[in-house]
Amino acid sequence: MSTYYVELEAAGPAPPDSGEPKRYQTRNVLQIHPMLDQLTIDSFEPLVGSSFWLHWNGHKVELRLIRAARVMESEAARLKRTAFSLFFLAPLFIPQGIHHLTHDALPEPLDIFLVPVEKQGDAYTVEAVFT
Repeated sequence: MSTYYVELEAAGPAPPDSGEPKRYQTRNVLQIHPMLDQLTIDSFEPLVGSSFWLHWNGHKVELRLIRAARVMESEAARLKRTAFSLFFLAPLFIPQGIHHLTHDALPEPLDIFLVPVEKQGDAYTVEAVFT
């Protein structure tokens, strides 16, 4: 079984007072960003300790990659790649969602789903999981 994440884009509002839910078009993130499908933990281990740049709300925020770790070892046989997590240290709270990141060592930007997981003093740990 494959896991696919989709971005939702409003296709237009439902007719007024129709009682219908808002309609959405879905786009497969892996089709839009084919590089995401090729990334493995080996792509990121050499980058631990380096800076990624989050482009958010008109600001460029430094995220320090503090750890790359394998996850769900028991599920690895079902997946096309070994699942892994990336942990970043952010200087401010980053809300859960898809965020645009860049790094000098990567050929193209990444749009990845980030989740805040813990506060450490004045910084926040943010996690991205790749399955």
